[in-house]
Amino acid sequence: MELGSPNLKQSALAASLMPFKRRNTPRQPPSGGAAQRVVRGRAERANEAGRKGGESVAAGRSDNACYKAMKKVLMICVLLISLGVIELLREQVTYYRYAKQLEKGHAKLQIGMHEKEVLFLLSKPDLVRPSESGKTCYWDAGERQGYLFNKLNLVSQKGHYTLTVSFDNKQTVIRTWAGVN
Repeated sequence: MELGSPNLKQSALAASLMPFKRRNTPRQPPSGGAAQRVVRGRAERANEAGRKGGESVAAGRSDNACYKAMKKVLMICVLLISLGVIELLREQVTYYRYAKQLEKGHAKLQIGMHEKEVLFLLSKPDLVRPSESGKTCYWDAGERQGYLFNKLNLVSQKGHYTLTVSFDNKQTVIRTWAGVN
């Protein structure tokens, strides 16, 4: 037979399909007592396979429970991180609002205004120091950066709007200073 002959190709194809043919053909049990042993053996193997299958199903359930627990932990972590980010954003918005309030209040300040008018414009000062001529009040936007910013060391010491107002003994404005430190 030649190497490229059609008979060789057919016999190679038939040989390659042989295992499939054997597997698909039904097996005839032997007759007599041997047949009963084969049937009983098959039943025992089926029971064992059923038990193994049951174990794998139980293992699948524990895997599923583990998956659900991991999913809950992941969801809690995502929720906590989200809440932290939201709190940082809230603190940042509060800081910017306060800085803008100081800038707008400074634009409205005039020499000779009463202390109550100034406090109405700017809110309570961050620091009050007595001075020779009366007292000096300080407002600093950097003080309003928030608890989480402080704990995470995100607070910067420079770049904050500060405002200083000096009052005389009659509680009127005599001097103002403002700017970014």
